[in-house]
Amino acid sequence: FQPEGLEFENTRMALRAMDNPMRWLLMLPIFFLFRRYKLDWRVIAIGLSIGVFAAVSVAVYEVYFLGITRASGTMNHVITFGELMVAVDLLLWVLMIFAWNNNNKLLATILLIASLVAFYGSLLSVTRGAWLVYIFMIFSFIIYTLKRSILNKNYLFSKPVLVRVFLGLIVFFLVAQTEQYKVIQDRTAHTITEVSQGKFENASGVRLATYRTALKTALHFPFGVGTDNFRTGAKA
Repeated sequence: FQPEGLEFENTRMALRAMDNPMRWLLMLPIFFLFRRYKLDWRVIAIGLSIGVFAAVSVAVYEVYFLGITRASGTMNHVITFGELMVAVDLLLWVLMIFAWNNNNKLLATILLIASLVAFYGSLLSVTRGAWLVYIFMIFSFIIYTLKRSILNKNYLFSKPVLVRVFLGLIVFFLVAQTEQYKVIQDRTAHTITEVSQGKFENASGVRLATYRTALKTALHFPFGVGTDNFRTGAKA
């Protein structure tokens, strides 16, 4: 199971293969910038909030004015947008708790609203796979609580956490009253039906088949298949 090496079919594939490592190289100046100049966490939090408000505004326009079933926001793909909104939501959630614990109630309120908006943006994108992250986040909170103090429930059931969970349920309930929820319901029902019938190739947009191929590739090539050489890994 030796990979064939770097073989480019055309110039476009060659440039795309070079683009992936170049993105990591371009992050080096940012890395050294953060090492030299320490940014205030409040600046990062406010910047994330502004970005969320702008991106979700575009998503709302796409769904309710353009009639698009799945919003892509400011990204080039709906899945990318949904995953980004979930990731930013988790970051804002942590920053919200940190601001609350530092008696910065105003900033905590702003981050709470931004977190809810990010969650709403993920619902508009109907990126269901990204929502699994919330399950791991709940487990993380439980482990953190057990580690700090099993008797002190304030670590898990603090006011910002309870308010965020309650308002998040309200946002989901409100979305359930719209046509957007029908899109979520139909896609979820289709995935369950395909999986129950053993049609893994078509279930969830061939994602299950992709995951299975990725697992086989990782078993045969534990150190990777090389740049732009995924076809070889798929044949393993």
